[in-house]
Amino acid sequence: DSFISSNLVLGSLSTILFASIILLNSSYFIKLFNVEKKYLCIMFLIMLVSPAYDMFIDLQRYKYKYRVVIVTTILYSLTSIGLSLLLVMTMEDKLLGRVLGNYIPYIIISLVIYIYFLIKSSRIKIDYWKYSIVICIPYVFHLLSGTVLNSSDRAMITSICGTEDTALYSMAYNIALIVNILWGSMNSAFGPWLGEKLHENNYCAIKKYTYYYLGIFTIIILGLILIAPEAMMFLGGKKYINAKYVIPPVMVGYYFIFVYSLYVNVEQFEKKTKAMAIATFAAAIVNLVTNAIFLPSYGYLAASYTTLFCDMLLAVFHFILVKQMKLDIIYDTRYIVLVSLFVCAFSGISLLLYIFNALRYIIVVFYIFGIVLLIIKHKKIILSFIHR
Repeated sequence: DSFISSNLVLGSLSTILFASIILLNSSYFIKLFNVEKKYLCIMFLIMLVSPAYDMFIDLQRYKYKYRVVIVTTILYSLTSIGLSLLLVMTMEDKLLGRVLGNYIPYIIISLVIYIYFLIKSSRIKIDYWKYSIVICIPYVFHLLSGTVLNSSDRAMITSICGTEDTALYSMAYNIALIVNILWGSMNSAFGPWLGEKLHENNYCAIKKYTYYYLGIFTIIILGLILIAPEAMMFLGGKKYINAKYVIPPVMVGYYFIFVYSLYVNVEQFEKKTKAMAIATFAAAIVNLVTNAIFLPSYGYLAASYTTLFCDMLLAVFHFILVKQMKLDIIYDTRYIVLVSLFVCAFSGISLLLYIFNALRYIIVVFYIFGIVLLIIKHKKIILSFIHR
């Protein structure tokens, strides 16, 4: 409790520092960001209290109290939607109404949680600040580099290829975001469990359940690759259909994000954030350079492959880092490599299947039939994995 309250106060002091710098020089930053001052103020207010919400949710996950997480999330979602609709319909400034409606419930809930944590423990320890800063400063650069890696594609496509290509690329990426949400949800459950088993040195349990964990995610990836053209038609229509060829490399990229997150979770447990930051920064640079080389010649499609290449590099780097810690034994490396090769091969074949729809539909039927058989055969194992 003292650790949480200490870090909440540290985060607040950091927010106040940056808010003071930006708001005291607001005219410069308003022009730089092209954002009105009132939105900057709202942003900093959110940043001031939101760590309490995040810490509360993470704490409940580590305690396996997922009902509390669900109730809190639903409470925020419903109040946010309701207030947003009300303010958008009643306020002249619709954008401000949307922003206030979305974030007022979040700010109130976060503030209540903030006060709750401070009541539980008001002891602020400088030692906890020192401990956190050493771990988190490199992690800041890791997240910033990750933002560049994930967002630079669209900016460079707009600059080099034009806004129409950016729209096509973005639509394909929006479909792939389903996988990103799924990965985030699965990792938020797997991470605490992994940390617990690492603490217990229970490597056999980790290896055993990783087979199913990776297998389930792989099956989902393959299924989404198969139905990518239909998903593109449903969400974007005929004018976006050519962007279907972006989806396989993007999906495989998310697969490698999933793979390297297995190793990143170990690095976080061992507090090796400096190496994480270096890896992500290097990948962001490689992504920028390769985009600059290939986008002019091959268009927006090249961006999906350059990002995939960077995700592969990150998977290799994080594996090497965990191997140096002598903790690679917790995963079956041969199994991961074989599955990765299969996913890459399937992605390549899918590009041909998009031309021969009849064959693809037959494969989809067999895929669904196979999934049903697997669920029936491994029902007990799947339920056991979910409960864990």
